[in-house]
Amino acid sequence: MPTPCALIRGTFRRGFISITWSFNDFSNLLIVVGVLTVLVYFFFSIEHKGVIGKATRVGIVFLMISFGASYGYTVMARVSLLYGRLLELKVYSGSQFWYASYVILGVIVATVTIIELLRRQKLKSSD
Repeated sequence: MPTPCALIRGTFRRGFISITWSFNDFSNLLIVVGVLTVLVYFFFSIEHKGVIGKATRVGIVFLMISFGASYGYTVMARVSLLYGRLLELKVYSGSQFWYASYVILGVIVATVTIIELLRRQKLKSSD
C-alpha cells in the first residue's frame, strides 16, 4: 500500500518545487488543496469543527465547482447536438427533398394539437 506522501506526490502533474512559479505550479497546488480538502470532507470519523470544519467547507466549494463544470459541459454538448440537428433540418427543407422538414413539422404540430384537444374534451366530459 502506498504511503500518503506517495499519493500526494502522484497528484502533481510535473515537478512542483522550482525557483520561479508558473501557472502549472499554481494549478498543481490548487489540485492538491482540492483533493485534500475533499478527502477531509468525506472523512466522517472526526467532528467537522475548527480547522477541519473550515477545510470541509473548502472541500464543498471544490465539489460544487467540479459538479457545476461537469453539468455545464453536458449542457454544452447537448446544445451542440441540437445545433447539428437543426442544420440538418435546414438542409432537408429544400425543394429537392419536397420540403420534408416543413411537412414533418406540420404533422407533429397537428398531432400534438389533436392529442391536446382530445385530452381537454375527456377532462371536460369527466367533470
